[in-house]
Amino acid sequence: GGGRGGGEGGGAQVRFRYLPEACNFQDSILLAAQRGPVLFKDDRGKQRWHAVTKRSLMAMVKGMRRLQQRRKMTFLDGAGPAEGKAKSGRASQAEENRPGETPSREARDRPPATATTRHSRAGYLQLMLKHICNTSASTEDCAQALEDFVEISSQCDQFDSKTRRIFQAEPYILGGKQNLKASSTAKASAEEFSRRQKRDWVVKNQDPFADFKFSIPPESLQSWPRVSCPRCGKRSKIYCPVCVVELRPPSASASVSEGSRRIAEDQKTPPALPRVRLPFRVEIILHPMENVKKSTSLHLGVLSQEGQCAVRAFPEAVPAYDPTETVLLFPDEKSTALSEGKIDLGRLKTVVVVESTWQKAAGVARHPNLVGIPTVKIEAKEGTFWRYQELGNGFLSTLEATFYFLVEHWNVRNGKSVDQMRLLGTGREDEPPSKKHRKASSVSTPSSAGYPGCYDDLMLIYANQHRVVMTKNKGNSSKRGGPKHWRASAAEKT
Repeated sequence: GGGRGGGEGGGAQVRFRYLPEACNFQDSILLAAQRGPVLFKDDRGKQRWHAVTKRSLMAMVKGMRRLQQRRKMTFLDGAGPAEGKAKSGRASQAEENRPGETPSREARDRPPATATTRHSRAGYLQLMLKHICNTSASTEDCAQALEDFVEISSQCDQFDSKTRRIFQAEPYILGGKQNLKASSTAKASAEEFSRRQKRDWVVKNQDPFADFKFSIPPESLQSWPRVSCPRCGKRSKIYCPVCVVELRPPSASASVSEGSRRIAEDQKTPPALPRVRLPFRVEIILHPMENVKKSTSLHLGVLSQEGQCAVRAFPEAVPAYDPTETVLLFPDEKSTALSEGKIDLGRLKTVVVVESTWQKAAGVARHPNLVGIPTVKIEAKEGTFWRYQELGNGFLSTLEATFYFLVEHWNVRNGKSVDQMRLLGTGREDEPPSKKHRKASSVSTPSSAGYPGCYDDLMLIYANQHRVVMTKNKGNSSKRGGPKHWRASAAEKT
């Protein structure tokens, strides 16, 4: 909130804690600002006023909308969620003073609906600027600020968090004509974010999986209906993320559900998902806060041969591994690439991968049963994962990292040179070692280094989901298809 602390009645100033970077003001602050000046004090006990910035303007206008929705504030000029539904002052007072009932907190905070407390939106904003920011403003300037709020909010939605903080901290000049323009600092931050998130295949409008050798077309999975899992009973599509089993549609002869009838009408039964033979066992360490529906590594359990992949719950189900036969696919200061020749692939039996957000992955890797395992990394690649993140274009999903590790494993085992392997993508040398595992420059065809495509089917479900994400908003010019942090790359093309 914008402050915290008790208030003093009897016409005295209300005291609250001064928080200069607050994105919201508490209801009590906004209601107190209608009655008189609000006194903010910093940690040293010094009185402070909030500056008139884009952030404070947004906090005040959003707070006005919130109070209107909660029926703590009514406007003389406005339609809105609460307008037309707010009760008259007499009816509201009668409801709040029913015998034997204690007035609710909402009723206590609501100002009386009299002519002296009801204003236009611009009038309310004028009061808040005076009593929160110690700034006088005309009604016309406040009306213009309310119009600017819509555009400022729209711009903030397009920025990453760092650029948004810079943009919101910029002063808002009441009556000014340049308030909607971002400063050079904000523009530089946005350009840096665009550079880090740029993906060549987005700019060129290419499908990164066009040259993969799939056994069945990924788009054929889009017609699969949702069916109930035979183990847990939950309905899902293609596979059950809880039980990690394939959910193949029923055959045409057993058409009992709507999805089955559709398949029966076409007289076609979709083929089963392919099963890929892995050169080692893959152990997935699943963080408890990870959403299994978004966990891409679970595709390995569905698309690999039975018994070659297991999911372990973190932290209680992480077993003790033999460090001479196991590696942890995780980038740190000690991790090495397979091309460096420091890992004995002849003894490698298990590869452990971490399934969590990028921020929590380091905590998983510090598990006592994992700290003694050699860590490995992959050559830099350009990620295709649509899950929003602001770290850079080389932070891959767990499935992508595992897939490219398998490709590099095949190349090393089959005598491919380091130069040939680096045809898959080269990373930036200025990145810290802890990030090079997931940093990248491009997504190239894996077969460009001699790899025959024997593990491509592991990306089958992922490729289908990727195409759905990229085409879902294709007709919406404001979204352009794909995640928000890819739009800057697409904008460069136009």
